[in-house]
Amino acid sequence: NSLMCPSYLVSTDKFLSPKGRALMAREWLTNPSTELTKDLRKSLDLCLMCEACDHECPSEVNIPEFINHFEETLHQRSMNPFKKVSQWFNTHLEKILFIFHYIPLLLVFHSKERFLAVRKMKGLINESQSDLSHKKSNNLLVLVDLYSLIVNPSSLIKINDISQQLGVKLRFTKPLPSGKLLYKKGLNQALLTEVQSVINHIKSYDATSIIAMEPSFYQAYSHSYPRHFEKLGQSVNFPELNDLTTALLNIISMSENPVSHTPGSPRSLSHPFLPPKKIALFLHCHEHKRANKIKERWINIFNHWKIEVQFPATSCCGMAGVWGYLPKSKDMSHKIFKTSWGPAIEKEGQSYCYTSGVSCLSQTKARDKKIDHPLELIHFLLKTR
Repeated sequence: NSLMCPSYLVSTDKFLSPKGRALMAREWLTNPSTELTKDLRKSLDLCLMCEACDHECPSEVNIPEFINHFEETLHQRSMNPFKKVSQWFNTHLEKILFIFHYIPLLLVFHSKERFLAVRKMKGLINESQSDLSHKKSNNLLVLVDLYSLIVNPSSLIKINDISQQLGVKLRFTKPLPSGKLLYKKGLNQALLTEVQSVINHIKSYDATSIIAMEPSFYQAYSHSYPRHFEKLGQSVNFPELNDLTTALLNIISMSENPVSHTPGSPRSLSHPFLPPKKIALFLHCHEHKRANKIKERWINIFNHWKIEVQFPATSCCGMAGVWGYLPKSKDMSHKIFKTSWGPAIEKEGQSYCYTSGVSCLSQTKARDKKIDHPLELIHFLLKTR
């Protein structure tokens, strides 16, 4: 369960390790032959972009950053008209997905519960766009990334419900693209335009606290993109973001309502079950770099209910956004899960397992090991005070 390169852990293929990819990349930079380009692309396509190589590898190899450079170079060299079509599609894919926000009825065929959640979020977002009365008071702004809105809108609903129960007002941005596909495909000019548009939208709220709930979105806008554009010589003024754990502690501290359950008080008839004494919280791969601080904050949060939090030692879950659904990486995604998260969930018991990663929740559901977002438990605990 080392954090080091999940694709190498399950394949033991040296060309699927950070070192192997780095050696191939170095050779390709000096001799970009067609055969080597194909081999390198095959290897890079199996990279999950988890960035474990960046913060765990002693030599600090950053394979995601090289993938960006590799793809950008191929775009510049290619004269294939189909490549231009592919570039256009990759540039506009997230914009196309906005249709699910504007017409949530399209999701009803997939899941009625998800359709209702997206429709409710649409109302909260519209209210935030029109209501300026909280602009200077308790102005907590939640970034609604498009991926989370479509895949797991219930977590956005839950943090709003939790905040309301604690007497804290939240506002929500319009759905925001992550730009991760543009980053991976080396479309840097389109990425710069998109990121700057997102930043301008965020700053228009004049928020005192900006919350990025999804770990990969937080990682992109607080670490990966600032460093990436700095290397490209682009000056981009990124706002300071708070992750979910920091936001929850802030919301609890702002609340005038008691958080924990008072011993001896009657429980709600609709929620007669006792809360667990211990839970297992699985970290998203982008949280490992900040693991100590994140663990400390989760422990502090659940200490309000005297719940012990354990953190299983796991690597990446194997989903990485939609990577685990792609035909060329689907089998490896399954192997990665079976090697790391699968056994850990079996050991802990999935009824008491939680993770805040949206793609991680998708992976566990796809492998019939459904676990919940920790906001689900916190929402339950507040309702049974």
